[in-house]
Amino acid sequence: MVTQWIQCYQIYAPQVATLGGKFATSFLEKVCDNIDSVIEESNKKKHMIRSTSSVGGNNGDITGSNNENDLADQLVTNSARSISAAAKESANVLKLETIDC
Repeated sequence: MVTQWIQCYQIYAPQVATLGGKFATSFLEKVCDNIDSVIEESNKKKHMIRSTSSVGGNNGDITGSNNENDLADQLVTNSARSISAAAKESANVLKLETIDC
């Protein structure tokens, strides 16, 4: 019984590890793509809002609490970009590890 278990382990453990690596790679790539698309969509919306603001007569000037909102948006966007870059780099490393196996 123990011998059979060891044989199964030796056969299936590397396959399970490879499958897990592929899953993690796919997951991290999807995270990266989703974050990037949300950032891109957010930038498009901001551009549209600023364009309509300049048509309204204030030349796109953003004052008061909107400056604080812009700073918060920049902080969130930069954090999201960092997470996206880390996910992409992790996926690339996992791809190399999977290929080496």
